[in-house]
Amino acid sequence: MKKITKNLIKIPIIVILCISSILASVYSVPILMWLAAPYQLKDEDFYSHEIEFKMVAQFLTEFTNEHPDEEEMLLFIHENSQGFSELNWFAEGNNTDIVIDENIAESLGKIKQLFNENARVAFGWIIVRDAYVYFVGEFEYALAYSPDGSRPPKINPETQKKEYRFKKIEKHWYHRLPKRQLW
Repeated sequence: MKKITKNLIKIPIIVILCISSILASVYSVPILMWLAAPYQLKDEDFYSHEIEFKMVAQFLTEFTNEHPDEEEMLLFIHENSQGFSELNWFAEGNNTDIVIDENIAESLGKIKQLFNENARVAFGWIIVRDAYVYFVGEFEYALAYSPDGSRPPKINPETQKKEYRFKKIEKHWYHRLPKRQLW
């Protein structure tokens, strides 16, 4: 009788453990896949917003041509009180809001949303150096525009020790990734 009672107690516990392990494996696979995915935009993400990236890159290239004395421009993206994206040019001794039209503001908002949702990295600044435009996100990911189609150089060659690899998306566009990614 004692043996039967012990078995009756063990059977429900075993069934509960089996069911919970099956449920855990079913739900953990998508979570693990999401966690293991690289922190970058996919090519199709770029293609779906190609117009926005090109519009902003062209605007910034023209803007830097108007300021030829600046070797590098660091531009922060923020939202104003009305919820529209704005650019703030931060340089040594200069912290200026750049006047942008509604189309550029809308494009910046879409790019920021794309980075946050699809690349899973916060997007908050753009670096323009020697006509190359880098849309920079966290985890050292960047989407780079090359005016002549060549591989973009390091953003800051004097101080940047880390090595990066560039994956070409199309003629003028590259993903910039750390050379050694764990995923």
